[in-house]
This record gives sequence, structure tokens and C-alpha cells, in this order.
Amino acid sequence: MPSFPTTVTWEVTYRCNLRCVHCYSESGPPREEIGLNRCQLILEDLGKARVFKIVFGGGEPFSRHDFLDLLEYAHTVTPVTLVICTNGYYITGESAKRLKHIGARVQVSVDGGNEQTHDAFRGKGSFEQAIRATSILRSTGIPVSWSTTLWSRAAKEIEEVAAMAQKLGVFRCTFRQLFPVGRAAQGYSQLLLEPSAWDEAKSKLKDCQTSYGSSPTIEFETIMDQVMGIQKHPNPSPAGVQHCVITPEGYLLPCQYLRGQEFIIGNLMTDSFIDVWKTSSVLARFRNPSAAWTCKDCMSNCSS
Repeated sequence: MPSFPTTVTWEVTYRCNLRCVHCYSESGPPREEIGLNRCQLILEDLGKARVFKIVFGGGEPFSRHDFLDLLEYAHTVTPVTLVICTNGYYITGESAKRLKHIGARVQVSVDGGNEQTHDAFRGKGSFEQAIRATSILRSTGIPVSWSTTLWSRAAKEIEEVAAMAQKLGVFRCTFRQLFPVGRAAQGYSQLLLEPSAWDEAKSKLKDCQTSYGSSPTIEFETIMDQVMGIQKHPNPSPAGVQHCVITPEGYLLPCQYLRGQEFIIGNLMTDSFIDVWKTSSVLARFRNPSAAWTCKDCMSNCSS
């Protein structure tokens, strides 16, 4: 019998107040999403499966009016680690207190070292809201990390991002390579770094790792890191083994970047998470390195 995943990424909504140019789920206007009662049943299943960590995202998860209720229910039914990925727009002092009570961790997206760069990527006013949210969360005692997509302009501002993070008490900055899925596929050539820019970015990141140590920790995740790992092992990705994704409409997927019909494991609107995880023929392909399709065919930057 296959073991259950250690980490589940749950996209609780497609709704979002921003229209980020790199959004892999192409979030924005409201679409179908799982109701709170069904979400609670899924959380109970995840608790029974002893999932270690649930990473909530979207869309913007706080644009869902019952999101904090969902988190509080998760806290009552399972000792799972709760992580929320947010643009920070809806964070308030009151919501921060509720997050503190349930022991949640928060990752805020900061995609540039200044307002001009970040807002060009995410939308006017979004940088100010991200910094404001970070300050509120830290003042409440909540651990905050930052996620930065290394697009053409942000890659020139790595030192500025790290310096801001240290000043605000962020414990980790993760710099991620852009992956051409969703909206990013439409303007990928303009957002992508040239090889010389990658070399410069890697040099800056190494310097920051040396300079800042663990305050904040600097992490760098690239597509090529995953490719090099594949050369040493037939299927090193945790997709469908240690990790899976729940979409807003209830589809269970092995990875957030594999969104085609052929990768749908089941639909949690009607199916039991535990039953699907045990019996899925789709997942059997991911668990078998000799199968026709393995993660060596994917250029994703796997960061589970």
C-alpha cells in the first residue's frame, strides 16, 4: 500500500485581487470552488492520513471569506503544519491574531527590491501591501518567509530584497526560477533571464548566503537543479509520492504544474482523498520510475 503524502498544496480559490503576469493558475475572477462543509471533510481525511504539512494558496486564499474558518477547523482536527501563501493584501491585525492562535506560518510574495519592480509584475499598490502585511504579521509574532520569482528585473535586485527581509525580520527568502505555465507562458521570453544574467544572479545569491547566514536564510531553486537530480535518479520528484495538489474545484493533481486532464487523480468534491490516493492509476505512473511518463519529462522547478 502506498504511503500518504507528507505535503499537500491546497489552492482554495481562483479568486484574486491581483493579475500577476506569471500566475500558473491564471487566477482572478471567481470560479467553482469547494464549499466549507466539503473542505472540512477533506481536512478530516488529511488528518487520518497523517499529512505533515498543508500549504494553502490560490488565487489569493484570503479573498475567500471563510478561509480563516477553514484554517481554524484544520487546527482542531489535525496537528498538521499550516502554511499560507499570500500577496498580503487582506492581512489585518485581527486576522494576524487568529493566525497566531492556530500557529500558522505565512509566506508573502515579494517580487522585486522596490515598488516599481514588484508592482510591474503584480500590480499597482501590491508592494506596499506586501510590506505592510509582513510588518503586521511579524509584530504579532508569526514566522514570515518571502518568495521571490527571479524574473528579468527582480534578478537585478536580489541584494535589495535580502536587505529588506532582514530589516523586517523575515526568517527565509526563497528565490525561484520562473516556470512557463499559465500567464507566464504568454510573456515568457520577456520575463526570462539570459544565461549571463543567471550567472550574475547565482553569484549575488551566494554572496547573500554568506553575508546573511540564517538571518534571513537565502534559498535558490532552479529548474536545472531538478534536471541534474534526475540524471542521478530516475524519478526524484515528490509529485504523486510525497506531494500532491488540490485545486479550487476539487481536482487532485500530482503537481501544481501538471494541470492537463491526463494528470487528474480524482475529484474531492465527490471522492475520498484516502481512497483515491490508494487506488489511482494516474499515481501508479508516478510511483513507477520505469513507466512511460516520469518526471524526467518535466522542466518544473520542484520545491515541495
